[in-house]
Amino acid sequence: MVADQAAPATMRAAYARARGGPEVITVGDLPVPRPGPGEVLVAVVAAPVDHVDRLVLSGDYDTAWADPMVVGRDAVGTVVAAAPDTGFAVGEQVWTASMGYDGRTGTAAEYVGSRPHASTGCRAAPIRSRPRRPAIRR
Repeated sequence: MVADQAAPATMRAAYARARGGPEVITVGDLPVPRPGPGEVLVAVVAAPVDHVDRLVLSGDYDTAWADPMVVGRDAVGTVVAAAPDTGFAVGEQVWTASMGYDGRTGTAAEYVGSRPHASTGCRAAPIRSRPRRPAIRR
């Protein structure tokens, strides 16, 4: 694993230990994920909440459950550690999706581990800027 700096042992996260509504979500400290071969560790900058989070949390979408289950499916952030076989570099900005269900912990945390090219459906993709073309047109 290539790391620019050591990640802390714990992080803040929004998680649940049982299915239910928003009342089962706790914000507290959890261990920082330790990515293995083929994975990256991302320092999360932003993670949205959407309807899929509610479906997974409530059990309306029946899927494998991580314990604790950090909520959230998508995130953007910066790679802080990367296995050599990922093709990602420490410091690279990425977007990750398809987290927070099927036994994978979610993204509403300070750090998330992701497998860039996994058969599990997890994705980490580089964010490439286009300096000559604004992202939002007015």
